[in-house]
Amino acid sequence: MQVATSEEKALNHLQHPRGEADERVPELCQKVEEKAKEIGKMADLMVELVWQIEKSKSS
Repeated sequence: MQVATSEEKALNHLQHPRGEADERVPELCQKVEEKAKEIGKMADLMVELVWQIEKSKSS
């Protein structure tokens, strides 16, 4: 039984060499999109902070 399972895994790997990596692509893309949104928000906050600092210097 265990040998058969190992053989099936080996054959599956040969037929689909990327295997699990292909299955993770959508999940990883979603995580990248979420991180990109977070970075965008942080960048907006930094720009706002710089504007406030520049405004306070000119006052």
